[in-house]
Amino acid sequence: SGIAGKDGACGTAIRSLEPALKAALQHFLTTAEAPFLLAARILAVIVSRLANGTPFDVAARPFSLLCHRPWTSIIRAQFEGSRAGPPVALAEQPWYREWSGYRDMVAEASRVLGDVFQAQCPALPQHVLTAEYFDELVGAVALNSTAVGVFHPFETYLERVGMVRGSDCAVAEQKKYGDLLAQHGGIPRAEGIGIFLIHSTINHSCAPNAEHAIYRNEPAHQQAVVNLVALRRIEKDDQITISYLS
Repeated sequence: SGIAGKDGACGTAIRSLEPALKAALQHFLTTAEAPFLLAARILAVIVSRLANGTPFDVAARPFSLLCHRPWTSIIRAQFEGSRAGPPVALAEQPWYREWSGYRDMVAEASRVLGDVFQAQCPALPQHVLTAEYFDELVGAVALNSTAVGVFHPFETYLERVGMVRGSDCAVAEQKKYGDLLAQHGGIPRAEGIGIFLIHSTINHSCAPNAEHAIYRNEPAHQQAVVNLVALRRIEKDDQITISYLS
């Protein structure tokens, strides 16, 4: 959510947009909610920069530097790879109806975004509000994002109370909430996705020399971080690689 709040009024407009966007995507929330909303926040940043007179090639950075491909193209490739069959016309493919539903979802989301941003920031470059451009942004999110688990505020509170071990406050809180937390399997965390620009540039290897350590929200800094751990000694000038499959 922080990504939209750094670049002016158009950036904050995304907050009022989210209910409308979710309503437009209500049939696809489990598949596309997080990528679409993150792509919408990225678009909010780009739009707000354009509204402030920033040239497009500058306004779109660093997002334009990410590996990107239309999201509908990614979905189509997945369908073609998993449901191979004899060559037939696109509209006659067994997966065409499902795939066209995703394509329509991109178009509807783009329309909702266009209505909001046109009202907030008139005279925007038209290509920024097209379904094709939004399709590219969602594809960039899909190719570059990673899962993030965010600490519940109550978890941070208990952690700080626990630092005062043996105090009356710590004992009382443990007694008060211990059974409740055990009953519900601990403290729930918010799960989502994020884009870490440097991390997204790391290449894949079937024999990687590093791996993801943890994705979380650091209580002390209130921001998501990604840690990498070396699996073996990495010499100077060696490329750091990870496995995209795990």
